[in-house]
Amino acid sequence: MWCIAQIPDTVKLESSAKVTAILKIDQGYTVDYTTPHGRYQATTRYLIGADGANSIVRKAIYPKHRIRTYLSIQEWYQVSDSRPFYASIFDPEATDCYSWALYKNDYLLFGGAYPQTGARQRFENQKQKLIDHGYPLQHPIKRQACLVLRPEKLSDIVTGKDNAYLIGEAAGWVSPS
Repeated sequence: MWCIAQIPDTVKLESSAKVTAILKIDQGYTVDYTTPHGRYQATTRYLIGADGANSIVRKAIYPKHRIRTYLSIQEWYQVSDSRPFYASIFDPEATDCYSWALYKNDYLLFGGAYPQTGARQRFENQKQKLIDHGYPLQHPIKRQACLVLRPEKLSDIVTGKDNAYLIGEAAGWVSPS
């Protein structure tokens, strides 16, 4: 909310919009988007992509750039013990990335990033290993999943060009959690 409060009154804010197309023009970019009220087009001199691993902005300014994309799966478990705890789990049978377990308030979270092919089975197999080691992962109350980037080399990170800029996962930066 603080960030949104910093936007000057001269900027039109569309909080429930979905970008459908971006086109480079001489003056900058046109951005086609939809809202619950219809379809619109805006023109801008600068474009900033902070739209995550599946960034439409990155795809528009780097159409041939490819980066490995994994599926992150995380489950939440109600627990009575929530001591400060964080575990990074490296299991090459499950993924060449890593997984995590951590306490957050009254929950234990377990998740990981897996190659998309067979991701769910890899997650379940790894979870069973942790259950066998005493982790209380039998009864999830919530499951979340999203695409995450898995850069292999520095050139996988792209931060922008031609007055279009990428930040966060849109650029290829990966959060460790």
